[in-house]
Amino acid sequence: MTPARLPHAVMDVPSRSHKGLKIKQMLDLSDAKGSYDLLEIGCGNGGISGYFARSEQPTFHVTAVDVIDNRVVTDGFVFIPMPHSISC
Repeated sequence: MTPARLPHAVMDVPSRSHKGLKIKQMLDLSDAKGSYDLLEIGCGNGGISGYFARSEQPTFHVTAVDVIDNRVVTDGFVFIPMPHSISC
């Protein structure tokens, strides 16, 4: 029997927002215009998803997935819970 997976989300929202800013800069999106779809796999506390969902320029339609719902930030994006195991 496999033991239950324990959550390991970073719960510090300001650090996740800062990480979102770093990702935006790394992808050179600071001067981008328009709207983008963004999928975050393993969203943890939702801080990065929330950061992009609040972005005014460019705008993002964010979908976030995780196996355990540890979200502290819940507004502005769609969350889809994923099963612990997926059979193919």
